[in-house]
Amino acid sequence: MMTLTKLENISLRQLSLSALLLMAGCLLMFAALAWNIMQQSQRDLAALELVNVQQASSLNRLHIASLEGLNRMDRALERQLRPSLGDPIAALEAVEYELNEMSQALDSFLQATQNSPYSALRDAIDDRAHQLLASMDAQHDAITSGDRSGYRQITLEAMAHSEALASHARAFYQVADQQGVSLMQKAEQRGGMVAVGLALGMAISLALMGSLIWLGHYQLLQPIRHLIVHFRHMADGDLSKAVPARGNNEIGQLYAALGVMQTS
Repeated sequence: MMTLTKLENISLRQLSLSALLLMAGCLLMFAALAWNIMQQSQRDLAALELVNVQQASSLNRLHIASLEGLNRMDRALERQLRPSLGDPIAALEAVEYELNEMSQALDSFLQATQNSPYSALRDAIDDRAHQLLASMDAQHDAITSGDRSGYRQITLEAMAHSEALASHARAFYQVADQQGVSLMQKAEQRGGMVAVGLALGMAISLALMGSLIWLGHYQLLQPIRHLIVHFRHMADGDLSKAVPARGNNEIGQLYAALGVMQTS
């Protein structure tokens, strides 16, 4: 009851401004929450794109180029020893293309994983890739010189480096998948937070709207209806009913003025 009496002493202008400020504050709060969630989602998407596209794809390019390069090495050696099987120069150019593709893919991978938390695995892949490139360069030299026996020995070393690189690549794919799953789980949790936030926002908005409707009814509609009834009694010549006191706001001042007018 004391709360209602206090409300009667607050001007309608102040109540309207307070309601507008409260609604604006709620809107700004939810806008800030939505903006923060959008920004974090963009960062998660960028991290996911870095893991799935840049890191994994560059490593995949490196692995495929190394396997294709080793295969082309054997073809180049055969054509170098037996030109009737095909153009040996073209075969060597194909090998050089794969070596260049490996170097570019390795550079892309190292750049994409510059800030990776898996630095030990990154360094192991870098080391194995350089060893494999060195072995394949030696294979290329053996082919151009026609050293078949030397080529076979170097090929064994290259195959060992290739298997080691493939093993490290599989380990990296596993941790990259785990990182991707973790990011997706965080995104799902954030989506749940958004749903809860929206539900909470709707509940607060409905409560605020209900409060404003009730306040408008209590502070404006109900007093005006009472005034209308009182005016009708006055119009019928009944001046016996006193005008009740009703606070110090605009409605209260109207009641007070009506009381003065009735008693004058």
